[in-house]
Amino acid sequence: MRRDDEYRMYIALVFLVAAVILTAADAAGWVIVTALLAATAIGLVAFVRTARTAKVLVVGPKRTAADDLVIEALDRAGYRTCHCAGPTVRACPFDAGLPCPIEHRVAGITIVHDPASAVPVPRCEEALRLPTVVVDATDEGFGAFERSLRR
Repeated sequence: MRRDDEYRMYIALVFLVAAVILTAADAAGWVIVTALLAATAIGLVAFVRTARTAKVLVVGPKRTAADDLVIEALDRAGYRTCHCAGPTVRACPFDAGLPCPIEHRVAGITIVHDPASAVPVPRCEEALRLPTVVVDATDEGFGAFERSLRR
């Protein structure tokens, strides 16, 4: 979720809490209705924008510097992300002949791969048949990835 949408959700929550407090304080009906309408409108705007934002699957070990940089770059570029640690952490359902559980929830794949590692690049592109970008977990690889997002 992009930061501006996140802030809209917080503002909607503030209006909702204000409506509850005003109701408990026996405020005028129009004030309560106005607060509820504002909360609903702001919340709907954030929800609709979030629902239309493409989601990208980030594959790689979680909580590494490279992984965090890729997620932050995708967030700045306007994408939502979800994460899969990859077959190095747990068995990939595709390798067992099963469909990937997030196959229909993402629009693209970004694989964070350490070129010095002996582990091969996961076969997510083959499994999901989606556009895939492999990012080398180096400064040069990340720099090239970030520049590609700006185009």
